[in-house]
Amino acid sequence: MTNEAMSNKGELHSMILPVMVSHADSPDEQMMTYALLDTMSDTCFIKADLLQQLKVEGQRADLEITTLTSKSGKMIVDTEVVTGLRIRGINEQTTVALPKTYGKDDIPVSRSLIPKPESVKRWPHLQDVAQQLPAYREDLDVGLLIGANCSAAMLPKKVVTGSDQEPYAQKTAIGWGVIGWMWTPEDDSQDNRTHFVHTAATREVTPREVHQMFNLDFSENHSLEKMSVQDTTFLQTLEKGIHRRQDGHIQLPLPLKEVDESLPVEIRAKDIQDIDFSCDSLPIEHALGVQWCVESDSLKFRVIFTDKPATRRGLLSTLSSVFDPLGLISPVLLTGKKLIQDLCRENAEWDDPLPDRIRDKWERWKKVQYLANQFWTRWRKPRTVFILD
Repeated sequence: MTNEAMSNKGELHSMILPVMVSHADSPDEQMMTYALLDTMSDTCFIKADLLQQLKVEGQRADLEITTLTSKSGKMIVDTEVVTGLRIRGINEQTTVALPKTYGKDDIPVSRSLIPKPESVKRWPHLQDVAQQLPAYREDLDVGLLIGANCSAAMLPKKVVTGSDQEPYAQKTAIGWGVIGWMWTPEDDSQDNRTHFVHTAATREVTPREVHQMFNLDFSENHSLEKMSVQDTTFLQTLEKGIHRRQDGHIQLPLPLKEVDESLPVEIRAKDIQDIDFSCDSLPIEHALGVQWCVESDSLKFRVIFTDKPATRRGLLSTLSSVFDPLGLISPVLLTGKKLIQDLCRENAEWDDPLPDRIRDKWERWKKVQYLANQFWTRWRKPRTVFILD
């Protein structure tokens, strides 16, 4: 929507109407303000100070606004979103519910665009409309911008037109508005006026998108090809140590096993400060409840069964205490899980004593926990390999 500022001999009017705005939760709390009907905006906005006067609080949101005036075409603003706002024209009885509305510090609109009865009545075809226009209020701000997504406020009910070069009037659910130049045909000075452009397209963005857009303001290359010194050393060690074994398998070195002996002892990890790397073994590493022997590249599961009652609840608690993310000791655990399955089939209560036959199996199963406490190699080669043609 293009509009022009006031000149010496005429001014431009637009669809800016005085309305009463309120919230559905407090319909008696009403404030008067001017509302701009902007068909080039897909969103409704309200001035932040007007929200404060209405005592309405919204939810925080990041809003992406596309305009013709911003350098990149888009900008992210920190705002608040409000639902439940309603408006009513000064001389109207119909209440229009606004869709989701966003708070804004300012709505930059020239006050010369507000229709004035004394300017409109100069046109013979608009004299009846001029009598229905509310008097111009210098003390009211333009506190609302109603976008095209609020068709109830945009829909024309009546239209009064003149010739092609003359202003026209439009009646909507919130009142009359006048659009066009208030200059006479003899006035040819309109070409020297200043032009303003208002257009906006918006959408809510996620925090991740905000982070990505902020990163676009910097010239650094964020390519994944850039790696740290440790990453480079890691890949170089792999490239030098990788080879094919006689049995056809590919063997890779363990770069994490290597320790830089040039590092001063005082800055090394506590568990390797007293190690002689020429003869001592590396310590056992721990990750997610699993122990890893770096020297032998084997895993160990620490399984300790505490005394639990011989009930369905006790069995489940015991089995759940074993953390086996890779399923390496599933053969040991499956027998115990099968006992729980049998209890479920018999509809056993959580705290009922175990039947004798299941209790005996449970006691025998607990004796094989030592198997889980052994070291298990990460790669296990089967004794027999069948090749199917």
